[in-house]
Amino acid sequence: MPHKDPKLKSFIYVHIVKTGGTSFRKNIIEKFYQDNFVYDSTFKANKSYHKGKPWDVHYECKRYPKGYEDSNVILGHFFPSKYTHLNRPFVTLLRDPVKRLISQYNYLKNVHAQDMNIRQYADKYPNHMTYVTGGDLDIFKFVGILEEYEKTISIMQSLFDLNGKVDLKKHRVSKKKKEKISKDDIEYIKSKNLEDYKLYNEAVKRLSKYR
Repeated sequence: MPHKDPKLKSFIYVHIVKTGGTSFRKNIIEKFYQDNFVYDSTFKANKSYHKGKPWDVHYECKRYPKGYEDSNVILGHFFPSKYTHLNRPFVTLLRDPVKRLISQYNYLKNVHAQDMNIRQYADKYPNHMTYVTGGDLDIFKFVGILEEYEKTISIMQSLFDLNGKVDLKKHRVSKKKKEKISKDDIEYIKSKNLEDYKLYNEAVKRLSKYR
């Protein structure tokens, strides 16, 4: 069971898929919070993944992880609204929308051996970052950017008084072969993620204000 350390500042990390969450967890949460965090995920993959049927995902907000109120950090795949009752600061990371979608597509394609093409996937799951965050960055104390990872980690350490050297190595979940995406496909993906680009550009602008 986690035991809250009063010397550490608490926060809730909303992990948006394929935005550098594994690296962030290892570099910040596991290093500084050790046993004082819990994982939660309301992101569920439909069982049809494993039967060779079309991809599908859905969200369920039903249960809370054991001991979550006594932990310094709650992290995982969930909507921020699930934990607003705790009145803790929220943190998340965003990523260039095209790169994020392609990364998720390749991961699911490798893991579940599906035959959905990239345009079909972009049609089915557009603006995922906006979907998870509700398109409102004001609910977050801090929004990092994967493309500016070193700065993101430095700011996190400053905001939450996390003193110590951090290994900035990025952790790849999968090293399998990636599908080559054409320039036309990239433009198509962009056209399907305009809300995500609006959100991402705003986050980049806010990050630039930190020195």
